[in-house]
Amino acid sequence: MRNNHRMRKLALIGAALAMLAGRLAAQCTMIVCCSTEGALPRVAVTDTGTAFVIALNGLQAAIATSREPLRPEQLIFLSPGNYRDPAIASDGTNALVVWVESGILFTTRIGPDTFDFSRNVIAANVGAAAPAVAWNGSEYLIAWSHASNAILTSTVQRSGQPDGRITLVQRNGEQVPRTISIASAGDDSLLVWDRVLYDATCAFCSPLQAEVDSAFVDRDGHPRGGNSIVSATGNDPHVAWSGRDYFVIWTAFPNRGLLGSVMSPDGTTLESVKVSGAPDYQARIAWNGTSFYVIWLHQVFAEHQVFYASMDEHGVLGTQTSFAGRGVFDFDIASRPNRPVVLIRGQNSRFVSPPSACYLDTRRRGVRR
Repeated sequence: MRNNHRMRKLALIGAALAMLAGRLAAQCTMIVCCSTEGALPRVAVTDTGTAFVIALNGLQAAIATSREPLRPEQLIFLSPGNYRDPAIASDGTNALVVWVESGILFTTRIGPDTFDFSRNVIAANVGAAAPAVAWNGSEYLIAWSHASNAILTSTVQRSGQPDGRITLVQRNGEQVPRTISIASAGDDSLLVWDRVLYDATCAFCSPLQAEVDSAFVDRDGHPRGGNSIVSATGNDPHVAWSGRDYFVIWTAFPNRGLLGSVMSPDGTTLESVKVSGAPDYQARIAWNGTSFYVIWLHQVFAEHQVFYASMDEHGVLGTQTSFAGRGVFDFDIASRPNRPVVLIRGQNSRFVSPPSACYLDTRRRGVRR
């Protein structure tokens, strides 16, 4: 009886949290005027606004300079279908969108004064990991996985023109990269990725092992030394640069919970921290000039909710705020010094009510837990 009462109490708490998260929808600005649809949202912050890429009747993108929802005619059409895993980064004025379409890695530059939206091919035979992109002060740095499970990098000029060079960072192997992230300090960037080992005889079994690796690369994407293991039991990493150190955050494997590591520009691990426990996972991180901000998934039974919080440089979270309720798995976070932190979410489930593709900056208050 006592266990049944506890289970009912936890279920009621989960339902109450979902209701509170649903109320936040009214404070979450729609990306596109008059539409509640959209998935795979990704965001970058410019010096004067916000750059979006979103799946809405095809893959589309735009830069907004106000908090008003975009009009449909402001969207730039990138791809009609067979696309996956978009990513976006900004140089402060324009933005570069990266995505995979039918196994080919494409890029295009968008901006308030950009009218040439040609698609550029970076590479073919792209692997399972979603590509990552960051601005390093002079070029866009892109990282992706090859079908052979190798990790590769390339650069794109501010103009949107690819440099045409491809650099090997991690050789191929049986471990499959699933997540890649980049943060840049200018002359050097930290690239992190996971490597997941599956049972080749069991297509639907859980992974056998997962680790998080890292490499420092120069402005052209060339490794500055050997690769390092950040965690021998982790996956789904993300990284941000604070202007002094890097903070890498990842999901513990196999039991979830969020772990972090503070790394100096020379690769020294300064501090290892536990950010939060299970059932939190799939975190994304950004730096706004004074604090880190983290957004992540929280699971209670079969319910998933998205929360965010500020975080200091030692991995201590501030007040946790609900950003999305049941069934939302698509989300992103971005900022830049002296600019607001922008959160973005998209429709990814019939359980979302109302389904939405919207964004919120942290100057507005959400629902606390």
